[in-house]
Amino acid sequence: MNQDLYWTYALNLIINSFLSFLTIGLFIQLLIVAFRLKAPRFKAILLSIPLLKLGFDPFLYDFKNWALLHQINPLESEIGSRMLSLQICSPSFSPILAPWTSHIRLLLNNNKTFTIGDLAALSILPSTIKGIVITIGLVSIILLWFFIVQVIRSMRTLSDIAKKATVCKRPLQNQELIQKICKSNVRLLLSSHVIAPCAFGVFRKSICFPVKFIDKLTQDEFEAIIAHELGHLQWHDGIIRMICLCFSSIFWWIPTTWWANHMKCNQEMSCDAKIHQFDMIPLNLASAILKTARATKSSPSLLYSTYFVENSSISKRLQLLLEKPNTKKNKFKWVKVGIVGVIATSIFFGRFWIF
Repeated sequence: MNQDLYWTYALNLIINSFLSFLTIGLFIQLLIVAFRLKAPRFKAILLSIPLLKLGFDPFLYDFKNWALLHQINPLESEIGSRMLSLQICSPSFSPILAPWTSHIRLLLNNNKTFTIGDLAALSILPSTIKGIVITIGLVSIILLWFFIVQVIRSMRTLSDIAKKATVCKRPLQNQELIQKICKSNVRLLLSSHVIAPCAFGVFRKSICFPVKFIDKLTQDEFEAIIAHELGHLQWHDGIIRMICLCFSSIFWWIPTTWWANHMKCNQEMSCDAKIHQFDMIPLNLASAILKTARATKSSPSLLYSTYFVENSSISKRLQLLLEKPNTKKNKFKWVKVGIVGVIATSIFFGRFWIF
């Protein structure tokens, strides 16, 4: 592969990742609407797919069938020889992919593939391509460096919090909650260095409360927060958010902020629903959420956005909490989950707008 093709490939990563994110995001939203998905945890998992796929897509490029690598210019191909191939859940026998994958690709009659990024590269000067790639690449490197520095600082902060925190000796009354904490080996801590109740499992699973805040909580509110934070620990929400933030930093030109906030909101609502497992009253958690919101201030730090409460999602969380729970049993629930799961897996391992 000559030097110009390396620059073209880099331009492909820039253009195609943007198109792939928008396309996959649209498919995920259609899945949620078409199957009337209500479960926040299931929605959170689906919403994480476009973000996580940003880091996975660069490994899916198939150079064997890349038209430019075979010195075939798609712009010079005969009329009618170019086509758009769209398949959802098509069989795949590749050992590195799921058994069923989806794709949207641009093909030539000889089965060679090309991309919109290729067409853009063939339409502009090589010096312009290099300028675009170098500029965007440098910004990505700088943002990734800042992200790594923030991660290191956050890990040190968490380590200091864990070392300086004291054991929370406030007794629990809910027996099921006590059993769950013991089974999960979770510590309850008090610290003057946190701004809101939070859960982290980087060194050891811990739920930490601010020293000045814990006395403002009733017993029911205190236990409701613990039940909520156990949900974050169970699903490793902090780690998933960190990975998504990493990819958002690298692919900074893609509008991921709203999408990531939407995913985090559903993670929060899913953890709110954990209280039903312990027969807790939703109103107690709603009250605790409001008290937490009043006691905290918005912070731009990575630690805050990863582990602490997001005030922007409070209204949606309260609305869902105070709604009357649906007690009707859906006979086809797991069938629907299975179908959506297969489609979502095929999307994650699929090729969208790449060669």
